[in-house]
Amino acid sequence: MPANKRRALLLLLLILLLPLGGCFDLPSLNPLCDKTTAIADTAMVGLWQADDGSDIIAIRLKGNVYQIAYIEKDLEVEVFTGLLTEIGGVKVMDLQREKSWLAEHHFMRVEVRGDRLTLSYMDSEWLRESIRKGGKPAHVVYEGGKKMLLTASTEEMREALSQLAKDGRTFDSETHGFIRVKS
Repeated sequence: MPANKRRALLLLLLILLLPLGGCFDLPSLNPLCDKTTAIADTAMVGLWQADDGSDIIAIRLKGNVYQIAYIEKDLEVEVFTGLLTEIGGVKVMDLQREKSWLAEHHFMRVEVRGDRLTLSYMDSEWLRESIRKGGKPAHVVYEGGKKMLLTASTEEMREALSQLAKDGRTFDSETHGFIRVKS
């Protein structure tokens, strides 16, 4: 099958399956970085418990690739691979579910201060409205409810986010806080 047909088929499958996506409502077809350009921050490594005591995150680092296990209070476990990058002075984690046949990327702002980890989804109404109006960083937008698919290239995504990252409205205002349990 020619490459353009494979890409069109993948895009169609992603659009059809977006409603099954879980927590992340603003996935990207392309990454923000790759293993050669990712950065490592050892301060993120460890075992973290949610502020409300419910969920736990275990983070390991091999080279500059993060292995992340998210353990929910009902003991359901999701495993992710993550690459960390810095855009516009903001650290952003590019996450992919490890056991997913879909190659979608999800972006979160990451802040570590001492024994406190704060995560924010790159997913806000303001960002969605910016995309609807200006088309960046998405070329193709699917809206089934509030789902969208970012299809800009890595370079286009980084360029758009370098302008948007410092704006507090780019990331969800609801942050998820965690306290370090073990290094």
